[in-house]
Amino acid sequence: MQQFPMRKYIAVLLICILLITLATPYLSHVFAQQDKRESASQVIQSKLVKTFDKTDYVRYLVILKDQVNTVQLAESAKKEAIQAKLSTAKAKQLKQRTVVSALQENAEKTQQDLKSLLKKQKQSGNIKQFHSYFIVNAFSVTGNEKSVERIAKSKQVKSIILDEQQQLLPIEEDNTFAVKQTDNQSEDTEWNIERVGAPEVWERNITGEGTVVANIDSGVEGNHPALTRQYRGYQEDDPDQLVHEFNWHDAVFDRSRPMDSDGHGTHTMGTMVGQEEGGQNKIGVAP
Repeated sequence: MQQFPMRKYIAVLLICILLITLATPYLSHVFAQQDKRESASQVIQSKLVKTFDKTDYVRYLVILKDQVNTVQLAESAKKEAIQAKLSTAKAKQLKQRTVVSALQENAEKTQQDLKSLLKKQKQSGNIKQFHSYFIVNAFSVTGNEKSVERIAKSKQVKSIILDEQQQLLPIEEDNTFAVKQTDNQSEDTEWNIERVGAPEVWERNITGEGTVVANIDSGVEGNHPALTRQYRGYQEDDPDQLVHEFNWHDAVFDRSRPMDSDGHGTHTMGTMVGQEEGGQNKIGVAP
């Protein structure tokens, strides 16, 4: 049998090395593109993808990765207010300004590149409109599936989800399980508040004082006697001048002051914090 010369072995080996060297950048590019596609698919909500089967343009939310730690900021502002010996009202204002300023600055700093991309997508017809937000560092976008796929490739994007409309369930009157007042129940405290044991917690000086709560509902009746003084915009030294900035937001009708379209929001807020001046008519768990 004729032997294969050593120099031919070397030549074949060199050719293989050359081919591998030439192919490596291409293969790396292919795998990198595959990784990007997989990463982009993880960013997009599956429910949003299915929506494009029914319509070409959909309203969706683009949530950015860079979000402000508002709890940490508020705590830092609180310490600053204590050191400066500010009044309760001024301490609240300092926390509000600190948090809001940080949210606005973060949005301004981190949204620029994505905003440029959205403008280009709008010019190409893939996006009809978009709007930026700073409280949650995000964009609301009305666009097609191509726009979603392009935005998902951005390293700044955490998730892209369907912007769904939520509906309140109609209130149904049901007195089947109405509970009568017991002998031990205070006339100033509602039966449901007694039933969950809230008064026993109040006796331990846990009343909700110093904690801010909010509801997303039909609104709140601002002049309700059990809620007016509980409103964060209420000022003890000037009760007729309520502060609505940073304390009230109407996402539906854009009304500038607290109002309720059907009473449900006032009801739920009352269950949370309701109590008249002087402690009468306790309708809230944390008055």
